[in-house]
Formats: sequence, C-alpha cells, structure tokens
Amino acid sequence: MKLMLTLLTLATVLPLTFQSSAAPLPLMPYPATVKSAPGHFSTAIRQSGPAAPLTVSLPADFPPELAAQSQYLLAHLSQRLSAQAGREVPVLLAKDKSKALLQIEFQQLITLPQPGDDESYQLQIKAQQIQLQAKNSTGVLYGLETLAQLLDCTVQPCQLPLVQITDQPRFSWRGLMLDSARRFIPLPDLKRQLQGMASARLNVLHWHLTDDQGWRFASNHYPRLTELETAGEFYSQQQMRELVAYAAKLGIRVVPELDFPGHASTIARAYPHLMAAAGPYATERGFGVFAPVLDVSSSQVAEFIEKLLTEVVQIFPDPYLHIGGDEVKPDHWLANSAIQQYMRQNKLPDAAALHADFNLRLARQLTSLNRRMMGWDEVLHKDLPLSVLVQSWQGQDAVAASVRAGHPTLLSAGYYLDQPMPTSFHYRNDPVGVAQPLPQLTATSALQLEFSLLRLNNKPVQGQMLLVPATVDKSSGTSNDTPPQVRLRVPNRGLLAARQVQQSTRSGNSSGNSSADSSGNSWQFALDSWLGPGEFQLTQQADGQWQASVMIGNTPYPLQISATSTVTDFSTWQAPVKGLTAAEQHLILGGEAALWSELVPADLLDLKLWPRLYAVAERLWSPASVQDEASMYQRLQAMDHYGARLGLQHQQQQQQALRRFTADPAQQAALVVLTEVVEPAQYYSRHHLKTVRGQYHLDAPLDRFADALAAESLTLQRLQLQLEALDCRQPESMKALSLQFQRWQQAALKLQNYQGLQQPRIRQLATELAQTSDIALQWLAARQQHQSPSQQQLQQWQAALWQITSAFDEEVLALAHTLQPLLRQCLTGPQGR
Repeated sequence: MKLMLTLLTLATVLPLTFQSSAAPLPLMPYPATVKSAPGHFSTAIRQSGPAAPLTVSLPADFPPELAAQSQYLLAHLSQRLSAQAGREVPVLLAKDKSKALLQIEFQQLITLPQPGDDESYQLQIKAQQIQLQAKNSTGVLYGLETLAQLLDCTVQPCQLPLVQITDQPRFSWRGLMLDSARRFIPLPDLKRQLQGMASARLNVLHWHLTDDQGWRFASNHYPRLTELETAGEFYSQQQMRELVAYAAKLGIRVVPELDFPGHASTIARAYPHLMAAAGPYATERGFGVFAPVLDVSSSQVAEFIEKLLTEVVQIFPDPYLHIGGDEVKPDHWLANSAIQQYMRQNKLPDAAALHADFNLRLARQLTSLNRRMMGWDEVLHKDLPLSVLVQSWQGQDAVAASVRAGHPTLLSAGYYLDQPMPTSFHYRNDPVGVAQPLPQLTATSALQLEFSLLRLNNKPVQGQMLLVPATVDKSSGTSNDTPPQVRLRVPNRGLLAARQVQQSTRSGNSSGNSSADSSGNSWQFALDSWLGPGEFQLTQQADGQWQASVMIGNTPYPLQISATSTVTDFSTWQAPVKGLTAAEQHLILGGEAALWSELVPADLLDLKLWPRLYAVAERLWSPASVQDEASMYQRLQAMDHYGARLGLQHQQQQQQALRRFTADPAQQAALVVLTEVVEPAQYYSRHHLKTVRGQYHLDAPLDRFADALAAESLTLQRLQLQLEALDCRQPESMKALSLQFQRWQQAALKLQNYQGLQQPRIRQLATELAQTSDIALQWLAARQQHQSPSQQQLQQWQAALWQITSAFDEEVLALAHTLQPLLRQCLTGPQGR
C-alpha cells in the first residue's frame, strides 16, 4: 500500500546541490547521513495572525480501514509542529492534490510494534517539495519527528533547512526502564514519558511493576497483592492495556517486569506460604536488597507464577517478558529443609544451581505461553536456554560474558539516570565498547598499586592499579614513542583502561623514562567505570608515600594507596586478549536507560530524565562515529527547550520544587540562579549519605535542594566550553565572563540572609558561591590589566576552590571544580595566548 500526504506551504525556489553537512543541525538523535544545500523551505506558519492550515491530501483509493491511523498521523504532525511554532498549526485534508508539497510514502502499516521492525526513513526537503519515505508507518513517525525538530521558528515565517537525510537506527532495542514499583507513577505521567521517548526515537518501555516496596499489577487471581501493599496505587488491567495501545501508536513496545524469585517482599506479605521462610512479613519501606525469596521447590509457587503469567500475557502482547532474577539472597533457601531435599534430589550443588534450575523452568513456562524470557545479569548460567535475553546492570564485561555464551544482550550499566552523572559519561558508554581489546603494554616495567576507594556508605572499593610509564624507541627517535598508560582492576569487574593519561616529574617535565621508578612523579588520568567518570590524581612524595584522590563526576572521594610493587610480567594485565567476534557483537541488541525511583517521585520524574535521555537515545540510534561531546552538549541545549515545548515537564517541575523553598519572590529568583551552579552530588553519593543517616526509605522526605536540581547543569557546560575557547587577547570574552560571575555573586548576596526550607544548607551554598565568584573576578581583573597572578596566589585560590568542592553534602557547588582550569589559563605571557 502507498500512502501520500501533502502539506500546503509556501516555498522558496532554489537550485539544489546537497553536500555533507558541515555544521550539525539541531537534531537528537543525529541521523545516519545528512546532506545540506543552501537556502530554506519557507512555510506559512507564523506566530501571529490567522493560523494558516497545513493541508494534507490522501490518495482516492486510500483504504477506509486505515482512516483512523491516517488521522492519528495528521494529529501527531500537527501536535509536533504546533509545539515548535508555539501556536496551533491545523493539519487538514486537502481538496486539491495538485498543491501537494509533502509526500509521505510507506508500504506497511504497523499497528503493533515488534522486535526487528524496519525503522528506517529518508527525508528530503527541497525548495518546492518535501518527501518522506519509509518501509512502514513507524519509519514515517520517526521521519516526522526529525521534520519537526528541523522547524525553525526563530524567524518568521518558520523555515526548514534544505536537507537530504537517510536514517536508520544502529541498534534495534532502544529502551527506557521506569520503576513504578518503589514509587507509583500515575498513568498521565507515563504517557508523557512515552511522548518524549517517541521524540527521541526510543522504542521500548520496560515497565518495572513489582518490587519489595510495591506491587502495581492488578491480578484477578491474587488480589491481595494490591489490596495489602499499594494503598490503592496500582494499575488496573484496563489501564495497562490502555498504556500498551497508547505506546503502540508511537511505535513503542511495552515490556513488563515482574520480579522472581527475589525482591519478593510484597508477595511475602500477601501470600507468606509461598516463601522459603515462615512469616510473618511486614511491608517493606526501606530500600536495599532483602531476604524474602520464593520457595522455588514448591508446586504452589509454580502454580502461582503460571496463573500470574497467564494474566500478564493477555495484557502485554510483546514477545518478551522480564522476570527480574537479580539480587537473590539465598539464606532462606539454605535454611529450608524442603528446599535442601529438592536440591539433593535434583543434584543441585549450591544456591546458584538452584536459581538456575528455577530460571530454566520459568523459561519453559514462558515458552509455552509464546513468550521469551528476559532477565538481569544474575540469570546467566550455562544451562540457560539461548533464547533468553540478558540485561546487564553490571557492565561491559558482563555483556561480553553473556554474548560469548550465545545470549542476546542489552546494556544498562552506564545508563542509570537515577544516578546523577555528567551526560557525557552516558554518551561515551557504547554497548559494544567491550568489543575492542586493550592495547598491548610495551614498557619493560611498571608500578602496581593496591588501592582502596572510600565510599560514603563505608563499603570501600578495593583493587589494583598499574602505572605504565611512557617509553621511547631509541632506535627510531621519537616516532614510535608510546605514551604512559594506566589500568585499573577490581575483582569481578574486569580490566579498565584510563584515558587522557599524564605523567610528570616533580619539576613538572614530562617523563620519558621507561623505568617504573616514579619517585616524586605525579599521575593524572580519566577513567570511566561502573562507578562513573573518574578524574584521578596521584602524587608520590619524596618518602615514597602516595597522596591520591579521585573525583567521581563532581564529587571528591579519598583514595588510599596501601602498597606498591614493580612488575615486569604484564600477562594478567593484558586481558581481554581478543575482542568480540562479529557474531558476538550482533547479539548486542542495544541498551536501556534506567530510572530507579528510590529518590525519584512522580512529581520530579521529568526533571531527572530530560533532556539527558536524548543523549542516551543518540548513543543507541546514531552511528558509532557520532562522538563529539561539544556538539552533543550544544544540541542538548536545544533539546532542553524542544522537549519542554512538546510537553515534557522538567523545567516546570523544577520551578514547582523551588517554590516550596520560600514564598519570597526575590529569593525564589536567586534560587533559580543558584541551580545554575549547584548540582546533586554525583554517583550514588546521595543514596549512600541517606543510608548512613537512616534516611534511605519511602518515608523520608525528598525536599532537599538536590531534589530540585537536574543531574547536571547545562549552564556550567556552556561555561566550560567558554573557558576552553577563551582567548585572553579578546577583551569582550573577558568582559562577558566578568558579567556572568557578577550575576552569580549578586545572587549569592541575596541568599546570605535566606529564610526558608533547608536554610543552613542554602546559606552555606550561597557563601561558597560568593567566594568562588570573588576568586574568578579577581583573576579576570588581573588578566584584563595584563597581569598574571603570583604562583602563591594561584595556589591559595586553588586550595580555596578544592575546600569548597570537598565540603559537599547531597549538593555540590560544581562551579568551584569547573573554575579550576580558568586559573591555569593565559599564564604564558602578559598578552596571553
């Protein structure tokens, strides 16, 4: 079938020659190929005056049974264009097809998205005509999303650039996991996220419906699950069907997750006879990993699961069903005599084998219901059917282990958006990043350090670090020199290679020695891990002791070095000796962002997700070669506003949260400015602080300033780009920076006598902002007078900024860390660079 829609607009007539686009367009995810031509397509859309309708024509032989879908496409186009234009843009059927300017062609109507659907499209905007072609209606929807993002209404009338786009996703599975179990998410909030997902070309909603803190799936067979545990906050079967249908129209599949056999406190409270240990059980209000686990040897449990799954598959038509399977505590299994007898009868030597046996039976149950099982890393076992999809929260090495075992696999580690992190960290996190082997080590010797990273929950991360000095190939001058390398190893986490490694002697000169003797040397390097993006600094003192620290995101952590040794055998540091084969890489279907809801209530959902989810979507959609972080941040700024125009509420939710702090309009305005320079403490710093303070539970209020903050300040990202491009010979750039810091300083002064929620913390942050702004303004004043601060002054400033950064709580004045590079700028002479 061929569907043609036509859009009546005004057009500028220009001869076209399409060439590869030099400057990136404001698109996210970025298309596979983009070619641009000079000129533009000028629409009839204006922000004032009568609203000129966009007319759409359909072929005369358009099948009547598809009328509803055609109306939906027109309404979707109208909604997206109206959002960009800031006013309603009517889309109507045209009577005169000869005036058709937008042509959309596709052969297949998709009413229920399936894994493997062709999602490609081609969009060509010429001076007199727009053409959108796709294999099916899902591709059409994605093409319309791109068209809407391209609409520029900063000029009047609104314009479209002349482009030729050929686009298709890199990965077929591009998902978002939302946790409705720990904290309930109302249906309208879920639908709003689906709209955002469609605009980001995400195609799977992974819906986490059950956990220790809540059971949200209304079961007809087992009504006590929702009667006892959810205080009326659950989804009826009709509501779940409604969401599935709503998602399908947007090209999005819905995969439900019901957790078995662990994370089962809600089952324990409602039906204690199904558990491995006798009750009684109470409602779980805390967060963490808990003991209740199903009695997997019981026939009653098998019947319970069978009846539940029969209900689930009648509501969710997707071929995949997620069974959780993670974080199972075996204590109750090992203490249960009936379960021990079952293990002996079935020759199951340990709890891992018992868990694998349960998963095998569960996979067979799902197969009988025409479904494929999906589970977290812990389900992986040599006896697991190869049809089971493994989702990894443990990292790249776990992904490699899964695909090498023959399983289709998804990556979620590095995409946990409830864990505040720089967007660039998520952006660098490639699902097939483990495919490439580590480079060979060519030095004759290196230093091996034993380290302990002290976390806020009093559970240190311990491992080893290898410092490999630079080598010089004396036989050929410097052409074959190898730079210094650093590797890090933690048990059960594999090997990690650092980037941006710098080694210097005490005098500050770069070390060209191949010897491992680095007494008095310092090392700086960046390393992405499951913890987040790390910036490491290590300095060996004259007495041989090491002084070390690491910034995880914006938060400093102490690093203890307990022992050092010189190694010459690198065999244990070379793994993996090979990357993934092409067949193994093909098993990596994509990835899912995850937003666990321990610290994310529904009224902050958008604030914690958007706009950075666009960056994860780009990593999963766009070619692997799309890696420019500066371009990503520039386009993310545009998506911040685009998403708000679409109806995402991240900006609105922040404003509502800030209004709870004070009723004083002047102080409210100052708090808005403060959000530009303060970020939540990143990694799991907030979770760990709440744990040690006894505040990590459902009854603890989420009313700190950190709760009103996005994970990352895009204002500080702009500042960082300004600092990197700073030319001290240009007075205007220095003046612009001075005005920015003066603005922040004025906001700090307004908050010195702040009266309202979180008063001590807000006042402290205001004091730190005033100090930081003062340092910046002193530096700028000196540079504008062509003076360089003394080394002693620079050290004092750097120490003050480090003290501010180190005085973090659940919030961090991230400006202090961002400012550090400024102090090292323009010190090469009186005129700067």
